[in-house]
Amino acid sequence: MRMSQKTAADSAKYINDMKELYKQYPENDQVYGGLADAYLQHGNNAEVLRLADEHQAQFPQSPLPHIYRAFLLMQDKKYDESIAEFDKVPEGAPAYMQCVFNRAVCKYNKAADFNEANSDLRTGKMTPANEAKYKEMLKSAQLDFEKCQQLDPDQMTVKWGYLLKNIYLATDQKEKA
Repeated sequence: MRMSQKTAADSAKYINDMKELYKQYPENDQVYGGLADAYLQHGNNAEVLRLADEHQAQFPQSPLPHIYRAFLLMQDKKYDESIAEFDKVPEGAPAYMQCVFNRAVCKYNKAADFNEANSDLRTGKMTPANEAKYKEMLKSAQLDFEKCQQLDPDQMTVKWGYLLKNIYLATDQKEKA
């Protein structure tokens, strides 16, 4: 159903067409995803969340509403909430590996924010207690990146290698880097 959306009228028509299709086939995750993607493309995050809630209520087994919620929470740097949504996506679901990767990125970014907030402005160093907490946060992300490594060893779907190497270096696991 993808089409060129050159004007605002084209975009509005496309979204209306997707809404009608969703009314006809609400159980179809591809149709749901197409409508949610259309809203995302046009910056209508509130409608994505409303649609996710509606779809989840009708089809609680569908992992897609969790993925869309997690993505939006991740964009807003609400990492703990995003991680909780990614955790609800079952192994084997479509886009599962991307969920594991994005969960790892949330954990990595949360650790980076912690590092920035707790480092001395002059020296860039943290207290030993904060450094230990920072490394523990990175090791949590490491587990997810290593799962990505198992699921996608050639990095054909997600590029986990650079971030995993950074974690190894930051957590004194240079032999793994």
